[in-house]
Amino acid sequence: MSELPRSSASDINVYGIDFTSRPSCDKPIVAVECHLDGNLLRYVRTEIWESFERVEDFLKSQPYDSPWIAGIDAPFGLATKFVKEKGWATEWSRYVRCHVKPLSEKGWIKTLERYKKSRKKGDKEHFRTTDRIAGSNSPQHLANPPVGTMFYHCAPMLMKSGVKIPGLHEVGSPDRVVVEAYPGVAAHQLVGKLKYKTEQPSKRNAAQKKARILIKQELTDGKAFKIYGIGVKNCGKLSGLIEDCKGDHLDALLCCLQAAWAWRNPVDFRTLPASIGLTEGLIADPLCSPAALWTLH
Repeated sequence: MSELPRSSASDINVYGIDFTSRPSCDKPIVAVECHLDGNLLRYVRTEIWESFERVEDFLKSQPYDSPWIAGIDAPFGLATKFVKEKGWATEWSRYVRCHVKPLSEKGWIKTLERYKKSRKKGDKEHFRTTDRIAGSNSPQHLANPPVGTMFYHCAPMLMKSGVKIPGLHEVGSPDRVVVEAYPGVAAHQLVGKLKYKTEQPSKRNAAQKKARILIKQELTDGKAFKIYGIGVKNCGKLSGLIEDCKGDHLDALLCCLQAAWAWRNPVDFRTLPASIGLTEGLIADPLCSPAALWTLH
């Protein structure tokens, strides 16, 4: 049975990681740490990582004697259709180990580009079931945002880290859990279609800042309690939450919220289509419920 570990709420640290395909000082990976106390997420601190090595160090260095969960904003798996069309083994650990990890980044990009050229229009990039529900990009997508490259860096890192990924990788430590997060779907549920961030300085405006303020309000005393059963405390101490026009700090906090929800609401993957657990993975969000997955599968 694929379940998240149970522990007293006061013992659980929760992490949200806003991933990127090329971490640097200009576009770092932002990691937020919170503490889950009942139905409250208490903000603890933020770290800025400028390399993938910092993510690897985080996954390896977290204490084994204290249960924790992390939500990472990157696709963990590939669409079942893509895996089958390539003739790969459908088990996540096997196709990541045998067909993704051995490639260089350029080799992986060429693999996706060659596949895309071989397909007919409208059948070039395949979506996972969870993508179709959440409105996220196909993990084969390479530009704006380059989630295909994010998958390439994230999935092998997770596989060798020894963490548990519910549904995909059950051999890891039951007290060190990582789930796939997607802050975009959380923001959409909190404030609708309001645009709250942009990478391009010329497109930044006051309306986006107001949207970030509104998301913060919904996190602390608004819709977050209704939708996720969890609210956030101390987020006013999160440096850059409102002023960060790129939205990385806010996205990391939303990843934290989704990870905390996943801890409190474990999914039994035996009730889901087999391909989701074996191959694709699942975005941790109440929108991606078992009933919704079956409807679209």
